[in-house]
Amino acid sequence: MDCLFVRLPREFKQVTALLKRQDWLISDFPTSNDELYNPAKYIYGIELRNYQYKIMIDRNIFRFIISSYKKKGHNEKKRASVALIYFCQAANIIIEPNIAIYERILPKLDMTKQAIEELILFYRIDSAYSESLLNYALGKSNNFEVYPETHETHCDKNELHVKLTRRQWLTEWKSIYVILLKIALLDKTNKRPHEKLLYFLDWLLREFRLSLPCIVFAIVLFSSLRIKKMNKINLKDNKEDKIKQAYNMTWDLFFINSFFRYLMNKDDKTQYLVATDDKVVKAILRYSLRVQNAGTLQILRDVMPAREHKLLDIVEEVISSDTERVYDTERWSYEYRDYLIKSFEKQLIESY
Repeated sequence: MDCLFVRLPREFKQVTALLKRQDWLISDFPTSNDELYNPAKYIYGIELRNYQYKIMIDRNIFRFIISSYKKKGHNEKKRASVALIYFCQAANIIIEPNIAIYERILPKLDMTKQAIEELILFYRIDSAYSESLLNYALGKSNNFEVYPETHETHCDKNELHVKLTRRQWLTEWKSIYVILLKIALLDKTNKRPHEKLLYFLDWLLREFRLSLPCIVFAIVLFSSLRIKKMNKINLKDNKEDKIKQAYNMTWDLFFINSFFRYLMNKDDKTQYLVATDDKVVKAILRYSLRVQNAGTLQILRDVMPAREHKLLDIVEEVISSDTERVYDTERWSYEYRDYLIKSFEKQLIESY
């Protein structure tokens, strides 16, 4: 049997305790909660099985990391975000901030300069001195050292600007936005929960395309599993604010959907994790992974009251039906999707 001994600082238990309190980490691979926060597990996989581990961080955690260096006021969230950097250094886990950066930039490209500055700072923090990060994470200091900017850093900014502004929209984002708008519109109707879900699924199957995270989101929203402030659109706000709120909800679903895309396209030696501070994202992601791993929505019966089990039956019945789908016709195009966006945005503004 292969063995691997890893020597860690005696304070490491405090680091893992801090991270466990946040409950940020989620993985698609089977592991206990203790193993999830044990760097030896990852080092073993890297050294003896040739695995590579990557972790997607959401905008909230990215913001905690940046503000821990730039701003005053050092709360537990900021210290935990730096503890996450330290943990990933110890476990040789690669942190991917891509989605967090795109959320800052898109859709209007008006925050590109600030986003690039943040990304450069993130990379400097990500490669900072471990001991300095540890002292900050544990509250022994209120700052930490990072490598100074160099000439190469300034050159990187120009290259990053080209890469990040090459396309104004992520294609997949727009599709998730369409689905989110449809869900939001149905949420404010007077239909009963099973009717809302049936209308949504019928539309999704006939007029658009399927997405497991979006289906799970709709099930949770239209059931007793609904999470407080899950629908972030405020009835009393103006047009611009409502659209921003719809964007914000879309980023949550896009983050989850991107994780599933990674899982679908990954090679056998790459393992992905997620770090998120958002309650809705955590819940939807965990439910979606349960469904994915079980191969059936019926696994959610365990967390839903018996009276709502028919919601799951409705979903599976509709999905398995032999229905003509626009996704398989010539109507399916970017123009069709953009038409739906304009139509749904108009309804959203007028209906709310």
